[in-house]
Amino acid sequence: MKCNKCGEIIPENLDHCPKCKSNETLDEVPTVKEILLSYIKIFSIVGFSIFLASIFSGILAVAGFTAVICN
Repeated sequence: MKCNKCGEIIPENLDHCPKCKSNETLDEVPTVKEILLSYIKIFSIVGFSIFLASIFSGILAVAGFTAVICN
């Protein structure tokens, strides 16, 4: 955990900041696992959007090719 007043990292076994003795403004520091999961979520959404865009452009290409052949 991290103290919001002074920014000191608080060990897990303490319930107050060792530097300023504050226990009112404790905030959770995100773990490496949480940060990686958030990046994976963002990249999966972006990847899925690109996948849908490629399918849509493929459909438009087939429709355009069909229109050229039929006319």
